[in-house]
Amino acid sequence: MPDAPPRKRLRPGAWFWLSMVVLSVALAGALAAVCTEQVERAEARRLMLRVQDMVFGHCLDQMGNLTISRCRERFAGEH
Repeated sequence: MPDAPPRKRLRPGAWFWLSMVVLSVALAGALAAVCTEQVERAEARRLMLRVQDMVFGHCLDQMGNLTISRCRERFAGEH
């Protein structure tokens, strides 16, 4: 039985590596965009909660015998 000719080893070409670099950069950019959006949403939620705390604190301080639920009702009625 004759020996089979040696197979030529295929190596990835320049286009393959270029496409892998482009894909990696695109994925990194998408990840950065998603993370930035999440951080902005978290900051907005935190600011909203701080404002609510300030409003309820002001309501409780200024209105005397009101409870938190009554302050919420007043705040919901005004906004």
